[in-house]
Amino acid sequence: QSNSIKEGSRGYFISTDVEMPLGLKYHIANVSDGNAKGVDLPVLWHIPKTGGSSMKVLLAQCRDLAVASQVGLPESLYYVTNGKKSRYVSVDVSTKDGLAKAKELKLLDSGLADVVITPLITTASIEMFSSDPGQRARVFSIFRHPVDRAVSKFYYLQEATWEPTYDPTLKDMTIEEFAAGNKDEVNFMVSMLNNDPSVIDERHLEIAKEVLREKVLVGLQSDMEESARRFFSHFEWKKDDDDWNPCEKRILFKGGVNSNKHSKVEEETKAWKLLASKNSLDIQLYEYAVELFHEQGQL
Repeated sequence: QSNSIKEGSRGYFISTDVEMPLGLKYHIANVSDGNAKGVDLPVLWHIPKTGGSSMKVLLAQCRDLAVASQVGLPESLYYVTNGKKSRYVSVDVSTKDGLAKAKELKLLDSGLADVVITPLITTASIEMFSSDPGQRARVFSIFRHPVDRAVSKFYYLQEATWEPTYDPTLKDMTIEEFAAGNKDEVNFMVSMLNNDPSVIDERHLEIAKEVLREKVLVGLQSDMEESARRFFSHFEWKKDDDDWNPCEKRILFKGGVNSNKHSKVEEETKAWKLLASKNSLDIQLYEYAVELFHEQGQL
């Protein structure tokens, strides 16, 4: 990508200095590498308000897999169980400090985690993983239209006093005020896949597309059953011809986990248009993820 000459709408221009982050390039297996059981560690790139909380319950509670997600910053590794027998490894891989601590505690070498769930996929690839055998990540993720995701997050954070990201100033704000303000993330996905640069543009979108195409098993929030089926098949978490167990059926078909009911924001509204304008790169990436979802279904 560096210094390559491309033909643009105004003739030729030189694309410089934007490349796939090295951690993503070398520390994450390619989707085309085939099934991953026992070779690379499954990592769910958790994009907030896309169904990641439901997936966490599916894996920990319904499949009895040990999950590394958000359980504090301990001085040693151990299993934390909740009342439903789910096993969580005692690390917080949702923050940069937590990822550094997980590496210091040798989370990968411990073998305690069956799956890692983190929003910081690029940081995780750099901090925790390497190209050494048994030290690579195998990434899967669930995607949702960025405007729907932003709207859902807004209404959720109006109520979610228990969340570290809770913002009391959202409580009396309308969705239009939120869309017009600067409280929401802008092009979150493209930023995350480029290690959160200060400014992003079309070049970063192309890198993000390359990451999805080569490195990510794609799921869609709009088709959670098919997404879960593909994930479970790819990582051999269940046999393809087995039916969903009662726990899985409850999560997949009865509204999921951490969902919040709110009024829908229609496409022709001012709020939608403002959010879409701010997140235009993420919308293009989402549309590409939908294409990949259909392509990967043919494999």
